[in-house]
Amino acid sequence: MITDLDVRTVFLVIVFTLPRMMSALLISPFFGDQFIQGMARQVVIMSLSLMAIPITLKAGIHLPDTAAWPVHAMIVLVKEICIGLLIGYGTGLVFWIAEGTGFFIDNQRGSSMAEMFDPMSGGSSSLFGVLFTKVLGVLFFLGGGFAAFLTIMYDSYVSWPVFSFFPEFQPTFAIACLNMLDTLMGLIVTYSAPIIIAMFIAEFGLGLMNRFSPQLNVFFLAMPVKSGIASLLIIFYLVFLMGFFKTQIMTPDKWHVFFHGLFK
Repeated sequence: MITDLDVRTVFLVIVFTLPRMMSALLISPFFGDQFIQGMARQVVIMSLSLMAIPITLKAGIHLPDTAAWPVHAMIVLVKEICIGLLIGYGTGLVFWIAEGTGFFIDNQRGSSMAEMFDPMSGGSSSLFGVLFTKVLGVLFFLGGGFAAFLTIMYDSYVSWPVFSFFPEFQPTFAIACLNMLDTLMGLIVTYSAPIIIAMFIAEFGLGLMNRFSPQLNVFFLAMPVKSGIASLLIIFYLVFLMGFFKTQIMTPDKWHVFFHGLFK
């Protein structure tokens, strides 16, 4: 027979376990609302959260019996949302790298105005950006990326229980955050560099042609020439590019290094 205390305990566990999983999935590009919508989306989040309930029950519920327990509970909920956002950011970073790489290539070939809807991010992106994120999405699920994400999530409930507060920050916390942004931009430039260099050479050649033949309208020719070169090279480069992206997919080992680079 289920007592009132048991019902209250289960209710509290569900309430405090759900925010971490929900915030992580909502910020993750691979769980965009264009793929799973409405009630089905909420059911998936609830189903994945229920698997973490035994971990939370084992860790125990620690809420004060004083009148200040609502404030304590609110702090725990905010902390859980922040943890979920941190995990979602770490696992979704590779998708933003892919989208940024495509956008950088499109920007350099002069077609950044030709944007289209990106179902991964839920917003507008460039043509190559959408292509890279869609191919990466398939690679992410087929290559075990989602299984790694769930492993990271459930391990986080063990290493950082729901009712424990924030650990100490590393002295280099601010530097580590800046390094993450630096790494993001560096990888975008690095992965797009072969296509960018090829388009630069083509544009440089058109500039020389215009130097010796001023009547030639190189501005009219530049975009189709660079677009043709980029499209041709992407056919051969996409296999290597997806291999590069695959190395950036977050794994439990990488998450351990990522987490301990920020917190003690």
